Amino acid sequence: MTYKEVIQEMAPWFAKVQPQLSAGQTIGYDLMVITNGIQFAQFRDSGFLAPLDPAKLPNYTKNAAPKYQNEAYDPHNAYSVPWTSGITGIAYDPAKVPQISKLADLWDTKYKGKVGMMSDTQELANFGLIALGIDRRSRRPTTGPRPPTI
Repeated sequence: MTYKEVIQEMAPWFAKVQPQLSAGQTIGYDLMVITNGIQFAQFRDSGFLAPLDPAKLPNYTKNAAPKYQNEAYDPHNAYSVPWTSGITGIAYDPAKVPQISKLADLWDTKYKGKVGMMSDTQELANFGLIALGIDRRSRRPTTGPRPPTI
């Protein structure tokens, strides 16, 4: 097996391989590790993903927590299994920033123009929803104060 790190960002990757896959041509890879964002849906909805055989995934079925076995982006893991779970970390220099303790701190006006984020639009939007106290799946407020009306 040869591992190659060819996917830097999902949108350009989909744009690169979509014409070949649409034409029924190989892209030269048997396995892709892609995020569960917009492009996952594009790959799935275009018929580019092969369904998984649950019988060949006994360890996953036995050991994965139930919440990872029926994600909204791929019900019943028809085309994917998660390889990791979590959230992007927040890094800061304590010599320059007194303390960051929650996502909402990133929107503090004193940091305007000084916060950098990855270019994943889904992650950025989810961070915004979390900061506003909105559940990213239901788009409803979580416990606590209601977010401002936008």
